Amino acid sequence: MGGRNVNILSDGLLLECRKVLLPWNATLAELLVLGSPLVEGSDLCLKWANACILDGLTVSCVSADTYSPGLCRITCQPTHYATDYLEPEFDHLGRLLGQSTKIWHCGYGAMWQLGKVRVELRIHSCNEFMYTESYHKWLHIECDVSSLKRERKIPPFPYDEGTNGIRLPADVERQLRRLVSTGRRAEAINIVNKLTEARLRAGLQVVENYLDGLAAAPSKSE
Repeated sequence: MGGRNVNILSDGLLLECRKVLLPWNATLAELLVLGSPLVEGSDLCLKWANACILDGLTVSCVSADTYSPGLCRITCQPTHYATDYLEPEFDHLGRLLGQSTKIWHCGYGAMWQLGKVRVELRIHSCNEFMYTESYHKWLHIECDVSSLKRERKIPPFPYDEGTNGIRLPADVERQLRRLVSTGRRAEAINIVNKLTEARLRAGLQVVENYLDGLAAAPSKSE
């Protein structure tokens, strides 16, 4: 195996141009302050656009799976369409990671197992006719985090007991408003507590009041 970033996959994925490591088992709250990700959807999907990973591989998007308590899966999109199939990415990963552990039928995917980390390069069809122009490439990087221990850390946007205030980034507040407006207030409360620990430090009513204030004063961009 060659390449200077292979070993660091055991700790997480390095966004090389940003010089930011997305560590395995990181919480949603911790990922929100790493490299200024885009926040999309009511489930707070985190994306880093136009990234460089794995010793110079350029991808249009890096997405973190935030459904698990800690980061265990990252999905990257090398290109929008797969008109050139997997050759550029497969060749790059082969030089970096060595012989693939598995290759899928007809060259529609390959997998490298690196200890507790699995790297998969796949093509998925977007229609029933299997036209090449309607294929998408995906690079999935997954880690078995069951053996990783977490240390308790200060939340990224801690509740200010002095001012009795909660302050969150505008894009997060936008998603919280959407959750509240669609009847998913419990999810919004959970997100606020993960990011601020306001409920633990001051009680549920403080979080409720914060969400009521957001709903009463929506952002100008909505």
